Amino acid sequence: MAQERIRFPSKFPVLDAGEYTLRAIEGRDLPAMRAYLADPAVIERTSSDLPTPHEVDGLVQFYSVAFARRSDFRWAIVPKGEDAMVGSCGLSAFSERHLRGELGYELAQAAWGKGVATVVARHVIEYGFTELGLHRIEATVMTGNERSERVLEKLGFSREGVLREYKFARGLYKDYTLFSVLQSDWASGAGQAPL
Repeated sequence: MAQERIRFPSKFPVLDAGEYTLRAIEGRDLPAMRAYLADPAVIERTSSDLPTPHEVDGLVQFYSVAFARRSDFRWAIVPKGEDAMVGSCGLSAFSERHLRGELGYELAQAAWGKGVATVVARHVIEYGFTELGLHRIEATVMTGNERSERVLEKLGFSREGVLREYKFARGLYKDYTLFSVLQSDWASGAGQAPL
């Protein structure tokens, strides 16, 4: 039996996520990114440090190069009828051999509690399974990030266990919980109930 391969597109895909458009992160997104990534509350439950404005500026180029290298898809989350992004969502850490990728997202604080992460992640997951041909999508969540855990549970992810001191974040090793959803789970309707 021939090994399947991830079906990477040649052009960055734009996704219609209902009230949101998911598109490539561009230079025009820098003001919004600088603002929300400078918010300690946004960074608190991630493995990132508070980035400097120069580091944020480098993200646009990083995401463009990462897409070209087939290592990272990161979409800007843009409300329909607006231009400024309110966060990003993507797939990364691909394994061609195992048809696996990792889901990640972050939102500006003003977009919290509105179901944005659940809605856009659902479209990214669908893209990962139907267009890229992934078999498994994983997500790691810093222990204590209950908001993110709820998002993943709504999306049909299964909690697999705690990865002890898995990532180094702001001077300390932190525990993370591993979640996953399989293509067969998704095809059976996991995480696709109305919100």
